[in-house]
Amino acid sequence: MGTFTIERRRYPRRPMELPAVFVSLEDNNMPGKFFLGHIRDASIGGVKVVMKNKGHFKTGDKFLVYIYEAGKSTEEPAIPVQIKAELVWQDSEMRTIGMKTTNFTSPF
Repeated sequence: MGTFTIERRRYPRRPMELPAVFVSLEDNNMPGKFFLGHIRDASIGGVKVVMKNKGHFKTGDKFLVYIYEAGKSTEEPAIPVQIKAELVWQDSEMRTIGMKTTNFTSPF
């Protein structure tokens, strides 16, 4: 007999390998430092991220996350998508963080 695991999340996560730029938001909601990384999995409610470098983050830190949706053809430009997110957990040794997403927008 096979075994299976039941996911306890509200929305199931989907695996992916999506490069992204992460911009920290300062207390005044102004952009701060930026970081490069990859989104490893995502759901409606959040993302799991692997950062290129170790960051000094804490739970509750807010970020703007930029990903690029590919155009419909090779002649169409990629469209940037902005996601607001908040850090909810991290494994600094593995450079992995979990973020709760709060909204999705496109600057265009």
